[in-house]
Amino acid sequence: MQEAPTSLAAAHALTNELLRVWFRDVPVNAESRAAAARACDGVDWSAASSQPLALYLRGALLLLSAAPLPTPAAAPDRHRAASLMEAAVKLQPCLAEAWVVLGAMHSQAGQLVMALHCLSCGLAARVNAEGLRAMSLVLRRLAASTGALPQERAEAAAASLAAAKQAVALDVTDGFSWCEWQRCSVAD
Repeated sequence: MQEAPTSLAAAHALTNELLRVWFRDVPVNAESRAAAARACDGVDWSAASSQPLALYLRGALLLLSAAPLPTPAAAPDRHRAASLMEAAVKLQPCLAEAWVVLGAMHSQAGQLVMALHCLSCGLAARVNAEGLRAMSLVLRRLAASTGALPQERAEAAAASLAAAKQAVALDVTDGFSWCEWQRCSVAD
């Protein structure tokens, strides 16, 4: 008996749920990754309108299955995942999730200016807590950078705190946003 095709919305939701775990620096188990991969395999990707989303989901699954940083084994998968995300946002610039994941990947690689750009694009497309928390982290790291002038550091720290506050305002029950706000407050 053949398995019924998975809806695009179901594959998207499952992959995004796994990315929420990834954003919290928690390893995603192999069984969950396999379920998301099966869900994506069951989607009919023939419609041209689904191509950017297909690239995003494939990149996300590749990222989720990559070895954790900073292991050298992670580099090829993470590079391919970033390439898929970049292709997705070129085809559909308003694909906020892809921008935010791409920004987080650049942040993890220490490319803070690129991370800031990607996160800004993602948040311009759609404001979400993951993007705001990632933005807060990047701004805080920029504020702490040794090359920044005192005025630039103060502005980056204030913007970091504002992003964290906005993440809390989106969902006051989200403990991760509260933790980010606390980190900003302590860093001040």
